[in-house]
Amino acid sequence: MFTVRVRDVMTAPAITVAPTASFKEIVDVMLRHRVSALPVVDDTGGLLGMVSEADLITKPAHGGSRRRGHTAGGIMTAPAETAHLDDTVRDLARRMLANRRKVLPVVDRSGRLVGVVARRDVLRMFDRPDAELAADVYDALAEDQALEGHTVRVTAQDGLVTIEGTVRRPEDVAYVRRLAWMMPCVADVACHLTVDETGLDPGADRGQTSLAGRGTVHVDGRFREGIHGTAVRHIVVGVDGSAASSRALRWAVDQAAESGAAVEAVHAWTVPNMGTDRLAQAIADPHELEQQARRELDLVVDGAADGGQVAPVSRTLVRDDPASALLKVGAEADLLVVGSRGLGVDGEAEPGSVRRSVVRDAPCPVVVVPAD
Repeated sequence: MFTVRVRDVMTAPAITVAPTASFKEIVDVMLRHRVSALPVVDDTGGLLGMVSEADLITKPAHGGSRRRGHTAGGIMTAPAETAHLDDTVRDLARRMLANRRKVLPVVDRSGRLVGVVARRDVLRMFDRPDAELAADVYDALAEDQALEGHTVRVTAQDGLVTIEGTVRRPEDVAYVRRLAWMMPCVADVACHLTVDETGLDPGADRGQTSLAGRGTVHVDGRFREGIHGTAVRHIVVGVDGSAASSRALRWAVDQAAESGAAVEAVHAWTVPNMGTDRLAQAIADPHELEQQARRELDLVVDGAADGGQVAPVSRTLVRDDPASALLKVGAEADLLVVGSRGLGVDGEAEPGSVRRSVVRDAPCPVVVVPAD
């Protein structure tokens, strides 16, 4: 697994022109090589500027009134905006879109021109057989030690990666999605995972639906009386993209519609532990992870809206482990809602179980909603 960088997609060596190149010479080079911009370099190969189609069109468009010269040195835009060899393609794409750039010159650490990168180069990274893409994503998930014991299936179609199967912990759903999304050539990720906590909770009683622990309520679709006696104005729901958390959000929205409470959906994200390998650590770009987490949160809440929710839902993104995030945001809540496949609670927290940590430490009643 690796991050695609500019050095992986750029065109090298770059087609260039000298500052003395005439207007017609520049046009001829652009048309012959089918490029929309050219670096202008001096005799030593140093980058002086960029001359683009827009720079050339200025002259005929304005009848010569805005003419700066007949050579590349007079027409070019300088200084030129540049890209660097180790820039990530994702960051480069954002820059090109924000600054409306079609082509950027690529320079090394000394500032010397080493190539050019165009929008078509960025798009080329997505031109890959779906079977290969699915295999690479599966291999990356299979090799991650944090996901041992999980059962997943990976397919891909037109760059959209779909992951199905089971994981052992609720927080692993978001973890799997992020690892897949960081793979090169992945356009988007659809995660259809269920949480099987039986391996982490061998002693839990799966048959009870009851009040338990300190203000903990286990519910099914018929349960309502457990919290009607308490004034509920603020409901906090933990969401992570799993089926259980989606049902928990729907349950909270239904409850809010009856009680007039406000619902706050909380999604936690962290930088995955990539070990000591520097290349692996480079994958974990916090900005990219935060943006993906925001998309995950929006998908869940928007999905609830598509299902006909009637109560408004606010969205909170927290950089923390899921249990700590829920406890912090839920400190002022009247009710915390979490999803879980299991129904039993023994009052003891076990490593990796967000549900147990929240049940044990929450200062308010907790509703645990099973996925099925």
